[in-house]
Amino acid sequence: MDKAAIRKLYKEKRARLSDSDFEKLTDLLLIQFQELGLSIPNAILSYLPYSKFNEIDLSLIERFCSWRNPDCTFYYPTISEASNTMMAAASTESGFFLENRYGILEPQSDLTILPKNIDMVFVPLLSFDEKGYRVGYGKGYYDRFLANCREDIVKVGFSFFEAQAELIEKNDFDIPLSYCVTPFENYQF
Repeated sequence: MDKAAIRKLYKEKRARLSDSDFEKLTDLLLIQFQELGLSIPNAILSYLPYSKFNEIDLSLIERFCSWRNPDCTFYYPTISEASNTMMAAASTESGFFLENRYGILEPQSDLTILPKNIDMVFVPLLSFDEKGYRVGYGKGYYDRFLANCREDIVKVGFSFFEAQAELIEKNDFDIPLSYCVTPFENYQF
């Protein structure tokens, strides 16, 4: 199956989830993330849910990380269309976010961090395979960003659905996850 077909299929699968299913699966993701036993670092790139596609809300995961490491700072992606790149900016105390042209909320902050100074990235995805490769939304921002991070960065995906056996369509620039958390199983790659 090509990436366009996978995107369509998993957007539809998410859209069919009821509110109660969404809440239950989100709670189970938190439990599975806790069971990974990862050390919570000081600098994490997270993301806010893309509500148009019923994306996973990571606020429970973020609260757990902040509880485990009070020094943890969360950064969120900002897109520069002019340079076709993604940067990581801290949320300000006011927590002011604006929607970009894709409908994704971005922090309105000048407090950015270099990719090499980020310790962990929560990577959005629609689907993933048993080797850690993912299907995102098709713009390639995360793969380009991850290419500029340290080799030891921890890349964590979250999915309501289990892994596919293998993605048929991969690109040379695709970067696999370190882990993917699902409601019933954790994958390590």
